[in-house]
Amino acid sequence: MRTIPIEVVHRTPNGRLIDTLGGSQLIIEAEIDSGHTPVVQAPDGAQTIHTFWYSWAATHPETEIYDTE
Repeated sequence: MRTIPIEVVHRTPNGRLIDTLGGSQLIIEAEIDSGHTPVVQAPDGAQTIHTFWYSWAATHPETEIYDTE
């Protein structure tokens, strides 16, 4: 499992993050002006969940946190 904080997407050039997950490409684009951050392309079986991190981390402590730094 991997989480990609919205702030990370907003820091990328043009608000577009391209990553590989499970051997498949994942593309997330941030519409900076609207605040909307849709997943444009995701591997089969990927789940998009918008939630509070502390709730997620409590039940899924093995989740990898994606960061570009």
